[in-house]
Amino acid sequence: MIHDDLKYWMALKSIDGIGNASFGTLLKHFRSPSNVFSAAVADFSGIAGISKKSALAISAFKNWDEIRRQMDLLDKMGADIITWLDERYPANLLNIYDRPAFLFVLGHLPEDMIPVAIVGSRNATAYGRFTTDRLSRELALRGITIVSGMTISQNGAVISEYPPGTQPIPYHFPARNRIISGISYGVVVVEAGEKSGSLITASLAMEQGRDVFAIPGAIDSAHSRGTNSLIKQGAKLIDTIDDILEDVLPQLERSSVQPMQRQQMIFSEAFSEKDMRKNNEPFTTPVKEILKTLSQNIMHADDIIAVTGLPPAEVSSMLITLELKGIIEQHPGKYFSLKK
Repeated sequence: MIHDDLKYWMALKSIDGIGNASFGTLLKHFRSPSNVFSAAVADFSGIAGISKKSALAISAFKNWDEIRRQMDLLDKMGADIITWLDERYPANLLNIYDRPAFLFVLGHLPEDMIPVAIVGSRNATAYGRFTTDRLSRELALRGITIVSGMTISQNGAVISEYPPGTQPIPYHFPARNRIISGISYGVVVVEAGEKSGSLITASLAMEQGRDVFAIPGAIDSAHSRGTNSLIKQGAKLIDTIDDILEDVLPQLERSSVQPMQRQQMIFSEAFSEKDMRKNNEPFTTPVKEILKTLSQNIMHADDIIAVTGLPPAEVSSMLITLELKGIIEQHPGKYFSLKK
């Protein structure tokens, strides 16, 4: 049965104007969604990204019957809600800027999964279907979990950030695609036309610092124009699964060195460098490099990666942690600076 406290998570996310970023802002400020609904309108004053309209909507929220109906439906379906504080929440998703506050999950998310996304044309050719099937089987035999659409393979799960009954509105698909790429260590594009949704997923993967792989195809095939274009833009051409594994496996080694602690990421107090040293929590060398880089500048995340020479996923993780600690702040367009 879904825990009753989760109704506050669902209710807060249902309010107009509360997206994933503002959800995180409120959670940092009030420490829990239930505390958000206990707050007075005046308590929201001065919280970045929270308008008076949103504050009034939270204070006046009465739609608890609908939230209960959705929770009862999820229970009947055998589905679950996994928040970003839950150990089951996919670790890679914590590294993206607009990570979902929670996921609806039908089935079982494998523990310690090594997810790789495989995407392609909705109207796949026989070659595309054969290649996808072959890659999926070979990767699964090597312990890789396949992400396709919003389905996790190996008798896993179907996941979504939208509650049951949500209509397939067009703008939901790019939002879904950023979860597909965000949950994965890399994205394999098998076939794609010039304006394929798979190219959106590949673009999001690049922005998130994920590896992008592409299957080359015939130059006269419309289904190969997207993949061939990706290769020209720097995606890795693959013809065996070893081409994928040699890029994915080193990421696992890096992530095992500095595992992220969810509670620490979300709820850490805003320590200054002096405070951290006073509490015997000195900065690691990579964190010092980021702080040194930001000492005089407002910089884009890509520039921080370039200057420090650190892996993109590691920089993304540390930027999130430093922001949640109140040491740095994020500006529109993925720019960062030291917090004043």
